[in-house]
Amino acid sequence: MIIDPNQLLIIIPASLALNLTPGSDMMFCLGQGLKSGPREGIAGTIFLGLAGKLAFK
Repeated sequence: MIIDPNQLLIIIPASLALNLTPGSDMMFCLGQGLKSGPREGIAGTIFLGLAGKLAFK
């Protein structure tokens, strides 16, 4: 199946924008790190990683 080049001109920038913007989990880890220090930021990152693993297992 060949994709129309006009569709690619729409899809590629949109997908890049979605991949480059931080999500709520990234903002949570950044906020925890800025508010409470790097140790809490790392703990938040580990917690979210484990929660993601358990939720999508």
